[in-house]
Amino acid sequence: MHPRRVVLPVTQDTPAPGKNMALPAMTQRSPLPGVALQTEDPESGAIIITSLAVPPFCCHEDLLTMPRIQLIKVAQALNERLPAALQIPVGTDVSDALIRNSIEVLV
Repeated sequence: MHPRRVVLPVTQDTPAPGKNMALPAMTQRSPLPGVALQTEDPESGAIIITSLAVPPFCCHEDLLTMPRIQLIKVAQALNERLPAALQIPVGTDVSDALIRNSIEVLV
């Protein structure tokens, strides 16, 4: 069984759980919201939250048209923040389709 994954938008002004929800009158937001990936492992019951300051790609169609070098950059950006068990393989022996599929499964 594959772990369930959820993508949640995150902004710099999102308060931490349990913190005061009131925001200052003037709040500066980043141009693009960050992204949080939630990965659940049903066997262990563990929940892993991986945050990214900037989404490494815009949409599914973007992934479909990316050349290999861009796919690898996206995978490396994700791998920098992922635990070892969830890392996306990017070796020379790994096909573009496998890299793309691994990214899609994660996000």
